[in-house]
Parts: sequence; C-alpha cells; structure tokens
Amino acid sequence: MFKAAYTKGFYRALRDALHAEVNAWNTHGRAEADSARRHEIWARVAALEKTSRRPDPTLLPVLACSEVGS
Repeated sequence: MFKAAYTKGFYRALRDALHAEVNAWNTHGRAEADSARRHEIWARVAALEKTSRRPDPTLLPVLACSEVGS
C-alpha cells in the first residue's frame, strides 16, 4: 500500500493554505485584510512540515538515465 511522505494533517494544512492563496487572488480588495490570516495558515504548514514527515514513505525506484528515453 502507498504511504505518502507526510501525514494527512500536513496535506490538509497545505491544501488550506493553497486555497487561501487562490481566494486572495479572487477577492481583489480584501487581499490585504486577509494577509495576516494567510500568514498564520502558512506558518501552520511550516510547523507541521517539521513534525509530520513519515519515517517510512513509499519509495519509487530510481530510473537509470538510459531508461528515461526509452
């Protein structure tokens, strides 16, 4: 079974941060007002990155240079 490099909580926080960024692009005038909240969301992502890494993620085999073009 596939194991991601990070826990589910990290990926959810990352999703929330990315959605906040896109929402800021689409709100034009409110982007500055939401800046502090976006900063908090990204700070959470950074904090979770340090503690959410899995010790045994699924590793994909590395392809040799000759196999890349095949």
